[in-house]
Amino acid sequence: MAESAQLHLLSIFLVFLIGGGLVGLISLYLVAWIIAYTGDRLGGQGTSWEIRVALARGGYAPLLVSVLLWPQWLFSQETIVFKAFTLLSFVLGIWLLVLAFVAVSEVQQLGFWKTLLNFVLMLLVLSGFLLIFGIIVTGLLS
Repeated sequence: MAESAQLHLLSIFLVFLIGGGLVGLISLYLVAWIIAYTGDRLGGQGTSWEIRVALARGGYAPLLVSVLLWPQWLFSQETIVFKAFTLLSFVLGIWLLVLAFVAVSEVQQLGFWKTLLNFVLMLLVLSGFLLIFGIIVTGLLS
């Protein structure tokens, strides 16, 4: 029984590892393309490839955040260690947004407000894609 549970846990871990990697790559390409498209409409100079490189190089921060999240599972939610890891994860997440914002601003050669508008437009377009995808999947499953 214990071996079966360990095998089941290992298979879940592998599915999440492979699936997470695929979703990460797809989202990197999709977000970079949307930022390049919307940024071009705002007068931005960056290509999808340059934006993808800038976002990927800034992607070391979420890797660090995910590594720091692992010890949280070892501690109860009431401990100071859990709260410290939670705070550190939050701060690193905000830092990731700042890095992405600055990187896109540099690549696109846009000012603060146009870069902010670029991110807002990217979120709107991405939300539209996800809404359409959800409607299609819901229609196929019903």
